[in-house]
Amino acid sequence: MGAQSAASYRLAAASLSSGGVGGSLNAYGVEPDAFSDEAQEIGLIVAAHASTAAGVVRERGALQDLAENLDKALLSRDVIGQAKGILMERLKVSPEDAFDILRRSSNRLNKKLHAVALSVAETGEFDTKAVLQTGRQSLG
Repeated sequence: MGAQSAASYRLAAASLSSGGVGGSLNAYGVEPDAFSDEAQEIGLIVAAHASTAAGVVRERGALQDLAENLDKALLSRDVIGQAKGILMERLKVSPEDAFDILRRSSNRLNKKLHAVALSVAETGEFDTKAVLQTGRQSLG
């Protein structure tokens, strides 16, 4: 390609063991010894800034993922609370027993707890076999 000289600078990765991605900043010259000492020092400075910028972008992405997961968890918690309230009122059980009914239904039906709770909250219907497993003999 006509390159007679090259300067390469390793960009710092957050952590290669934790999935961080490394990289490099490369410059090519069309003449031998194209990079003076001053140009090489400038390359180091630019590489340091690029490493910092890449780290900030990684951190921002991680924070956005965390925020999305927290939003989902809060929504899931609300639905589970609604379903617990329905079961508590209808079956006259404690909050712990209501959660246990949801948990047992989730296991028995092989569905996620959130999906079982959403079904109870939307329809008011619940898994009677899970109720009987908690020791309740009547359904209220």
